[in-house]
Amino acid sequence: MWSGSLMIGVVGGEPDAVVSKQTATGLKKDAIIVSSSSVIVDSQKVKDRYCKNLDGLDVGDEIGIVFKRGGGLHVLINGEDQGEASPNVPSKCYAVVDVYGMAERVKIVGPGEEEETEDEVPAEKEETSVQMGSEKKEEEKAYVVPEASVPVPLPKRLRPTTRKCPYQELCRRFIGSLAIPAGFMNPQFDRCFCPICHRNRGDGEYYIRGSPPVTYALPLGWARSALRLPPRADILKPDKNWHVAFHGTSAKAVRPILDGGVLLLPGDVALGGIKISEVKGHYTEDHKPAGFDTKKIFLSPTMKYAGLQVYAKKEEFTDPLTKKKHNAKVAFQVWIRPESYEKSKITVAVKGQVDDRIPNEEIEWSTKERSAIILYGLLAKIEDP
Repeated sequence: MWSGSLMIGVVGGEPDAVVSKQTATGLKKDAIIVSSSSVIVDSQKVKDRYCKNLDGLDVGDEIGIVFKRGGGLHVLINGEDQGEASPNVPSKCYAVVDVYGMAERVKIVGPGEEEETEDEVPAEKEETSVQMGSEKKEEEKAYVVPEASVPVPLPKRLRPTTRKCPYQELCRRFIGSLAIPAGFMNPQFDRCFCPICHRNRGDGEYYIRGSPPVTYALPLGWARSALRLPPRADILKPDKNWHVAFHGTSAKAVRPILDGGVLLLPGDVALGGIKISEVKGHYTEDHKPAGFDTKKIFLSPTMKYAGLQVYAKKEEFTDPLTKKKHNAKVAFQVWIRPESYEKSKITVAVKGQVDDRIPNEEIEWSTKERSAIILYGLLAKIEDP
């Protein structure tokens, strides 16, 4: 069974000038790359949940890219058009295939060509290379393939198969312990941000999203169980221009939040009669600076802040598989409408700079607009006691 990840896209310029040992998502000029379910343009993520997760493709699946007149670059999965990935395609470009994992080579198959049979594909090895005609380039990460503007099937043996990350599976078992109905979940877009999975995908640590553009940090060390989007997301299209933020919470608050479909303000009464109150360690009505309003929803563009104990409460979790005890935390990953929230400095007791990229003076976001937030991921983090 092949284990790895796959990226596909196009890049401008001559192949010899852009082929490198970096991953395809690191190409910074005239590059459009689809990685996992995201679209990366010039190393910046511009679209999330664009397509089925490429890392979850199975044996026999086919993936290709095609240009449509007036419609930009499209990705095809098993012949199904995933929609426009990007409207701005370089006038002269080459296809890019980036394979990470146990593979020796990749062959590009155009119209009228025959695929290799499984027996003809070389045995799996712990290195990555690409075969283009008789030329073989060893241990390269991003490969540029000339004249491949047609759908590109990959050899059967090299098509990605679902691979299980032990940390992600542990986080899933914790989420399962919360007894969340399956109807809330959308596992097609699950994503693990453990060090190994993050490195294998070649993702950066920070991305820019929304209009106006705002930086957020990937939730490194966490695993995301994707949530099914509400119908209003189809109309508001938050994945286009809204910002990404995180909201730490407690395990017992997850189900009331999902049942109501929105994050709640202090003083709200959730479904079932549970009253929401200020969290200990944060400002309260009895302990706050003059003029500070505690009746808000608090978020952050980094889990280094939203994941602090004052927000994301540590819970004891016994793994039903191993019977081992762990400490677990939960948080929500959300889209938030630009101009609906305020940025402010930290309001909890923390020494030093919380995040290297996001200043302490802008690390806490707050809003009174419940409907300006759309939940799209439930994050979990597991630590040993």
